[in-house]
Amino acid sequence: MTYMWTSNAYEAGNSEIDLKNVPLSKVTIEVKEENKALIESLRKDLAEVTRKAREVEDAKRYWLKRYEDARNSARQLGEEVAKLKRDAEGTGSGHRYVRLVKHLADRKGHLERIKADAAREMAWEEGLGAEERLNEVTAALGAAGVR
Repeated sequence: MTYMWTSNAYEAGNSEIDLKNVPLSKVTIEVKEENKALIESLRKDLAEVTRKAREVEDAKRYWLKRYEDARNSARQLGEEVAKLKRDAEGTGSGHRYVRLVKHLADRKGHLERIKADAAREMAWEEGLGAEERLNEVTAALGAAGVR
């Protein structure tokens, strides 16, 4: 049985192969007017896609950096909490006396901050309300045994 190739079948099967073997110096591409518009639109599309890809990459870098920063700060906070727990266990902070002393020290600091705020308000406003508040805080500090 013999098989005959027609010219159309040969061209369809071998045109791609033949074109791959043609040196580029022998190839001439004719640019027609309707192709120029297509080429320009393709260039614009390529530029737009490139810009969007760059934006996505920039956003990816930004969010990865934020994620890494947040993860590092969370890790550092965890380490600090663990250190504080170890220190608290070492000093016996569970004892009632130690907790009372800590509470009083915290209360003293809080009252001193209120006193400083009231003094600042009085200096800024030079009003009677700030002076009364300063007197109240001073009285509270005196009652707590702080001078």
